[in-house]
Amino acid sequence: MLERRIAAVEYADRYCGAASEEQFGFKYNKAYRNYNSLGGDCANFASQVLHEGGKFRKTSGWSYDKGGATRSWVNAEGFKNYMINSGRASLIAYGNYEKVYKASYKLLPGDFIAYEKKGDINHISVVTGIDSKGYALVSCHNTDRNKVPWDLGWSNSSIKYWIVRVHY
Repeated sequence: MLERRIAAVEYADRYCGAASEEQFGFKYNKAYRNYNSLGGDCANFASQVLHEGGKFRKTSGWSYDKGGATRSWVNAEGFKNYMINSGRASLIAYGNYEKVYKASYKLLPGDFIAYEKKGDINHISVVTGIDSKGYALVSCHNTDRNKVPWDLGWSNSSIKYWIVRVHY
């Protein structure tokens, strides 16, 4: 189990795009379409991290191929719903920052966070590290980020966070 979490983080480090390290060429994985121009690539990236790094098998409901991808692979809300409803993940905590802050310390590398604004999940990030104080760090696509604080600096009190444990 631990090996799969480590491999998921290694994949995220390599392909988090502009935020990755120079040794990886600041690129996305060319084997996958970049969905940034179609509304965002965050769920596609999270799906790749779990499939390529974490060795989760594709299913009929969560899949990608050269012809396209399922909603649960590329859509932030679809991804969150699929992962929780399929049993591949479970909710640790949900709510505004004050409600989830303490629970966020339970996050492990390879888990994910879904960000909800005005009732819609509009972003996904993957936990890729923990800082010296135990605060989870995340990586994501869209505005490419690598190992930044999980709250992404969103001080908007109307943002709701889905803190999610992935079952490797």
